[in-house]
Amino acid sequence: MTSRCLACTLALTSLSLLACSDDSDSAETPTGSQGGSGGGLPGVACEPTDSTHLEGTWAVLARYSLLLESRQGGVVTMCPVDQVAPASLLFLLDVQPSATGEFDVSAVPCQLDLPNVTAMVGECRPEQDNLLSVIIPIPEPLTGNFAAIPPVPGKAILDPSDSLSLDTLRFTWGTRHDALPGWQADSPGCGMGDFDIGNSSVCEASCVDSCDLIIDDDDDGFPGVTVHVCGTTEDDVSAKVPCNAEEPTNPGVTLQGMIRMALRTQLTLQGDAKSSCEASGTFASDTTYSVVGADAYLTSTRISVASAIQSLPLFEGQTEQSRWRMVRIDGQFGAPDWQLPQEGLARCSIARSRRNELE
Repeated sequence: MTSRCLACTLALTSLSLLACSDDSDSAETPTGSQGGSGGGLPGVACEPTDSTHLEGTWAVLARYSLLLESRQGGVVTMCPVDQVAPASLLFLLDVQPSATGEFDVSAVPCQLDLPNVTAMVGECRPEQDNLLSVIIPIPEPLTGNFAAIPPVPGKAILDPSDSLSLDTLRFTWGTRHDALPGWQADSPGCGMGDFDIGNSSVCEASCVDSCDLIIDDDDDGFPGVTVHVCGTTEDDVSAKVPCNAEEPTNPGVTLQGMIRMALRTQLTLQGDAKSSCEASGTFASDTTYSVVGADAYLTSTRISVASAIQSLPLFEGQTEQSRWRMVRIDGQFGAPDWQLPQEGLARCSIARSRRNELE
C-alpha cells in the first residue's frame, strides 16, 4: 500500500534550523552579493565573473513545508487533524556542461530529517491534553548508507537572466522499482487484527507484493529501510522514560518500535543563481512511501502492520513555502572548499558536518 508521505509514520523528526553562518574563508561578502534562501541571510563570497558558472560541486539543502493530512482507522490519529511541519534533505550535486547547452547533474543524498507531529490514541479530541509527541529518528545505519545508493541523474537549465531550474530529482530508498512494493492489508492474514506477522526479518510474501523488488539499503538484515518510532507523553518526559525503539518489548515510552518501508521523494527546483557560488529558490515535491513490515508497540501492546499504516499521515508539499539553497563547495571562484574525497560515504560525512553553512 503506497501513500503520499515522506514522514511515512506517525512520528517524524524535529528540525533544528540553525542560523546561517559564513565559511571562515569567506567572512566578507562582495559588493552586490545577494542573500540566501532564508531571506536576509548573508550571501556566499564569490569572485566576480562575466557570466554565471554552474559546473563543479555543490551542496544543497532542501527545506520542505509539508501539509500532513490525517487518516482514519489507526491506533493513533494526528491531533490536530491537519498539521504543517518542516522536513529537510541534504544532498551533494555534481554539475557538468552537456552538448545540448544544458547541464548534467548527479545528486547524492546525505541526510534526511523528518518533522515531528502530535497525535492522540484513538480519535483526535483537541479538548483533551493527553497528546503524544511523536518523532521518527533516522537510524545511523540508514543515514550512513545513503551515499552507497546509486547517484540520481538529472538536468539543469540556466537561462541568460540567471533563472535556474532542475528537472525532477528522484531519491528512492528500499527499492529501485518505479512502483513501491507494499503491504496488502486486504490479503488473508494481513489485516488489522493480524498482530504476529510482518515483524520479523523475513519479507512476508503472502502480505507484501513483489518481495523480490525490495532492497535492504541500510544493511540491517530487514526488508526495505528501517526507521525508528518514539511517541512520548508529558508523563514519559517527566519520568525520563527511554525510547527502546530497537527493543520495543522492553519497558519504554508510550509508543516505540521500528517501521520497515520503501520511500521516495521527488523534488523539482526553481530559482535563481545569485552568483557562480550560490543559488536558491522554491521547489515542488512529491513524496510517497510504502510499509513492508513493522515491529511497534503502543503501551506495551503490539500494533499490527495494517493498523500502523492507517495511523500514518498523508503528505502534501507546499511549493511556495518549500525553500532550497545550494552553495559551491569546490573552492572555485573564491567559494568554500570542503575538500571532498572521491569516496561517497566520506563525502557525505563531511557534508553533514558542515551542513550549518547552508542554513
